[in-house]
Amino acid sequence: MENALVTAATGRTLPELSRQELTEYALPGGDRQGKLAGEGEVRSPAIQHESVAYFERRGLLAGREVVTVVRNPFERALSQLFYLLRLLPEARTLFTGPSWADDLKRLAAFDGLLGHDLGACQVDWLKDGAGEVRVDRVLRFESLEEDFASLCADWGIRAELPHEMDSGRKFPWWQYYDEEARRMMAEKYGRDFEEFGYESGMPATGADEGLEERHHDLGKDRGFRESGRLMVPDGSLESLSAEGVWERFRPLQTILLAKDCRRALKPGGVLEVVTPDLAALGGLEDDPEFVHGYLVRHVPDAHCEAAGYVVNDLIADCRFVYDEGLLVETLAEGGFTAFERIEKPGWLVVRAC
Repeated sequence: MENALVTAATGRTLPELSRQELTEYALPGGDRQGKLAGEGEVRSPAIQHESVAYFERRGLLAGREVVTVVRNPFERALSQLFYLLRLLPEARTLFTGPSWADDLKRLAAFDGLLGHDLGACQVDWLKDGAGEVRVDRVLRFESLEEDFASLCADWGIRAELPHEMDSGRKFPWWQYYDEEARRMMAEKYGRDFEEFGYESGMPATGADEGLEERHHDLGKDRGFRESGRLMVPDGSLESLSAEGVWERFRPLQTILLAKDCRRALKPGGVLEVVTPDLAALGGLEDDPEFVHGYLVRHVPDAHCEAAGYVVNDLIADCRFVYDEGLLVETLAEGGFTAFERIEKPGWLVVRAC
C-alpha cells in the first residue's frame, strides 16, 4: 500500500527516492533513527514495520492522518507462521509440526522476537507514547481493495493498489486450527478481537463448502519450495502429484516429506511421485527411440543422439537418483502402505496410498 501512496503523492516510486527522503518519511531503505523501542513498546527490525510511538518520537505524526491495515488475528497468525517458515531457517527448528495446529499452538505460546515481535497484538503497534491508540482510519485486509478505494476517494487521489506476494493459499484459516489452537490464539490476541470487532470463534459448520482443493501439485507449490513444508491442512487432499521433487532431496529428507504428504491426504488419498529412474539410466544405450524423443523435447542443441546427453540432463538438478526399491522404502517409512508402479520409459512413477 505504501508503494501505491508514495507514487500517488510524489509521482515517483520508492526506488527513485533518495536515502534522505526515505529516512524523512520512515520508508524502507531509510536510516533508522532514535531508539529501537521505548520501555514496554513493541519491537521491529525494520522501519516500515514500526509502531506509532516510534513515528511519534521521530516527530512525524503532527498534522498527519494515521492509517492502518488490520487483519483477522487467526488469518494473521497463520500467515505469520508461513512467512517465518519460508524466510527464516531458525523458525524451522521451532515450528516442526507434525500438524499445523501444533505449530499454531507453539506460535501462540511464543512471545519473543523472531523477525517481528511475535508477542504483540496489532493494536500494540498503534499506541502512542502515552499508551493511547492513535489511528484515524482502519482498513481491513479482508476488504482492502474496497477500503483503499474509499480512502483514495476521500483524499481526492488516484492510486493503483498492486497485488504482490500472494502466497497462493487456497484453504480457509480454520482448516489449519483445532479447538485448542483457536482458544490459545484467541487469548493471545484478545485485544485485537475486541478493538477491531473480529469474531473469536470458529465459523459455522459448512462455511468452507466449495473452498476445498482436491488435488495439489507439489512441484508448483512456492511455499513448499521455500520452506520444505506442504502448506495445506491435515487430511484435506484427495491426491498429490510430486514430479521433479523427490530427486531434490536425500532419502532421510524424503521420508519426512512422505510423512508430510501422508498428513495432507485424506484417508485413501493418492500420492504420485515422478522422478528419474536410476535403473533405467544405465540402459539408455539400448533404447534409441527414447533417447531420440527425449533429446528432441529437452535437449534440442545436442550435437548427436547420445544417451550421455539424456543422463546428464536428467540428473543436472538432482541431489539423489532413486531406484524403485529405495523410493518405495521412503514412502513406506512415511506411512504409505500400498504402491503401484506406472510404466514410463526412463522415469520412475509410483502411486502410493
